[in-house]
Amino acid sequence: MKLRALGAAEFAYGNTRLRARRSGVLAAADYESLLGLDVDGLLGALAATAYERDVEATLPRFHGIARLHEAVRLHLARMLSELRGFYEGSARALVEVLLSAWDVRNLLALVRGQAARAPAEEVVSLVVPFGRLDEASAREVARQPEFAAAVQLLVAWRLPTWEDARALAEAWPTYERSADLAALEHALVAAHTTRALATLAPFESEAEPLRTALREEVDDQNLLIALRLREASSEEEAPGPQAGDPFLPGGWLSGETLASAVVAPSRDDVAAALGALRGSERWRAPLERWARSGDLPALQGELEDARARARMRLFATGDPLGVAIPIAFVAAKETEARNLRVLGEGAASGLDPIVVRSRLVTA
Repeated sequence: MKLRALGAAEFAYGNTRLRARRSGVLAAADYESLLGLDVDGLLGALAATAYERDVEATLPRFHGIARLHEAVRLHLARMLSELRGFYEGSARALVEVLLSAWDVRNLLALVRGQAARAPAEEVVSLVVPFGRLDEASAREVARQPEFAAAVQLLVAWRLPTWEDARALAEAWPTYERSADLAALEHALVAAHTTRALATLAPFESEAEPLRTALREEVDDQNLLIALRLREASSEEEAPGPQAGDPFLPGGWLSGETLASAVVAPSRDDVAAALGALRGSERWRAPLERWARSGDLPALQGELEDARARARMRLFATGDPLGVAIPIAFVAAKETEARNLRVLGEGAASGLDPIVVRSRLVTA
């Protein structure tokens, strides 16, 4: 049975709140004014913006670049938490799917931290606490002396959600046998993607912007998986379709299509084959640059930046009474957090402002 169509009133209140908050999102001109400031100068400037509360909250425990990172983290967590409360009913259900991306990101941060035996404070600094995974819970998981103990806590406490905890419990025995962290992460992301798209399945056109955003992200990740598989093999033994599907579910492009495309003998041939696939127009220019450089991290960064810009454009192009506005707002705040970290690291390292500017992402 299809869920009833979302009425405009269900998104009207929340979207009105987000449009009002959009005026406080930093724009290109704001970043330009922040270029060249030292870390204390950045903190002082942020204290005169929507970050005031978060900058003040960090003062007792943090200093310098650590204080900037903490203020950015707290602000993003607060914005995501407050956004969730703006919606009810089926509109809230769609917003929950949008925000669930942070549940799995937080889970991966905790898992990676445990696998690396990283200090608890370092791990917690990578978590954006909202929903059921609060600061205290994240710290308790991060401070566990053994990876297995951390997993037991996450499963027992059903964090960050009971679905994520169940996926972790199901994937953990395989990790214990193989110690393959990449495979564990893949299983967690695949389970999350499958659930998210299944949740959207009963919705009709009202969910299409979110469905499209999820599928584009899956396609981008699968493209990178395919290229990493190719890079890890000799040209004579380039990977073809495998019994254990290495690709994430839910994208428009099948694993077989991607695996077949990457057996081409040269990077130029790979770029041409993938760029010719239906729906991959947005890949063509980045793939051509990758073909010349072979730089996969640069390609990943380009794809992430392009997705962020496309989502932020939904403020102007999306349905003003639909889920497009929450998608745009979340992308804008995530991008803002990224840009402030870039500015902070540039200031702390004494980078040329021209170099820092080139790394910023604006709509």
